[in-house]
Amino acid sequence: MKHENLIDNTEWMFLLTGGIGLENPYKNPVPWLGIQNWDELCRLSSLPSFKGLREDFTAKPSNWKPLFDAKIPQDNLSIPKEWASRLTLFQKLLLLRCFRPDKLVPAVLNFVAAELGAKFVEPPQFDLAASFGDSHCCVPMIFILTPGSDPTATLLKFAEDQGFGTNRLFSLSLGQGQGPIAVKMIDEGVKLGNWVVLQNCHLAASFMPSLEKVCENLLPDSTHPDFRLWLTSYPAEHFPVVVLQNGIKMTNEPPKGLRSNILRSMISDPISDLEWYESCTQPRVFKQLIFSLCFFHAVIQERRYFGPIGWNIPYEFNETDLRISLMQLRMFLNQYETVNYDALRYLTGECNYGGRVTDDWDRRTLKTILDRFYHPAVIDLEKPYYLDDTGFYYIPVFKDVDLYLSFTKELPQISPPSIFGFHANADIMKDQQETDMLLSHTLLTQDTSGSSDDSEGSKALTPEEVVTNVATDILDKLPNLFDRDAALLRYPTRYNESMNTVLVQEMVRFNVLLNTIRTSLITLRKGIKGKL
Repeated sequence: MKHENLIDNTEWMFLLTGGIGLENPYKNPVPWLGIQNWDELCRLSSLPSFKGLREDFTAKPSNWKPLFDAKIPQDNLSIPKEWASRLTLFQKLLLLRCFRPDKLVPAVLNFVAAELGAKFVEPPQFDLAASFGDSHCCVPMIFILTPGSDPTATLLKFAEDQGFGTNRLFSLSLGQGQGPIAVKMIDEGVKLGNWVVLQNCHLAASFMPSLEKVCENLLPDSTHPDFRLWLTSYPAEHFPVVVLQNGIKMTNEPPKGLRSNILRSMISDPISDLEWYESCTQPRVFKQLIFSLCFFHAVIQERRYFGPIGWNIPYEFNETDLRISLMQLRMFLNQYETVNYDALRYLTGECNYGGRVTDDWDRRTLKTILDRFYHPAVIDLEKPYYLDDTGFYYIPVFKDVDLYLSFTKELPQISPPSIFGFHANADIMKDQQETDMLLSHTLLTQDTSGSSDDSEGSKALTPEEVVTNVATDILDKLPNLFDRDAALLRYPTRYNESMNTVLVQEMVRFNVLLNTIRTSLITLRKGIKGKL
């Protein structure tokens, strides 16, 4: 859209940065709008498309209060009509940044979905077969690990489907003293056409140079065509750059959002195996509790994004925990005519998921949440078991997994905090942190050169001109140095006046700071002009 001049570059940079300014001469007319929001609104009103915004807000602040108080401001229905009709969908994002920056991420999702299509905001299904199709014997396959993600089970099932079972798949978790064993496994794999999986490469810094040499020596003429080298690693500085550049990179991080998380679980192994899904002696109860367990898994994953109010310690719950719990659920339902909730709660809450929990309060929270999903009311046919007050979330009764998937896709994309057991205001800080992360990471990708696609023919400032203007502005506002001698005359350092000594010492230190700032800015301006 920028290439087609559909987005003004000045407006784009304002969305990412909030504009550049040091002191706002205009007084905030209302107490409910924060100082930073007011400053950004004043800077926004200097843009051509927003001319008169500050005056309109100052004259009629009550017209803007509904936008500030709205539960779903990203739908743009609370913007005053005269402004809603004159602004584009992108320009409304700038308004939202000023009034409700915590809801900027869902607004960006709506914008992308409206301009490009819904498929660009929905996480795609992890397709290991497609990545494998792009590989050959001399190219390593690299899983970049993320918290809450474990590709091991997916890789083992894929290997079995490809005919590389336990006889031709060899796995090793790297650590101290494992380097020679790994080299031997690779040498055998090159000759015999085995698959070799080296896990946790980030823990074996000393082995990485050897791994780099091994990968460089892989040649098509001397390597079995069936050989594949699989590596798993968290991002690490000591991971060989050559291996990373030449390899096929994959990541399978947990999807963002409750709906996407449940969908991921429902289409993963073993639920995706129809024979396993239909193999329980209590099919209706089994399928309901499967969905309930997937819901539980999604809830405890999403609670991590709420920081300390979600978990005191951010635990790495992953698909392996869910898979083991599903297997145990099927086993207990096959062995007993009734549902043994106590045993299921103990195994799931204390062993599978609880085994990762080290904080007592987190363990108590986990067990309390699990009690909501492993509950007799879940399988009650007469009355739906609602999981929150909205009425959207409950455990339905279906026969086919496709119907459960369709039901999940109809759930709201943005989940209310109540479904996680929080107050309605709990997501303010979480949403604000997500907004800051989105904008800061997007800003890092921007071209630092001057842009010439501004609207109305206005000349864009180069980065050098922007820095020079800001440096000059700061220099003009810097106060003069404190007069230490005058201070000593007025506040002499005496034994019974210890604060006078502290005052003079702080004045000296502050003068050093002012001198450093002033010298640095003057040097910066000279450097930009090439006068150093």
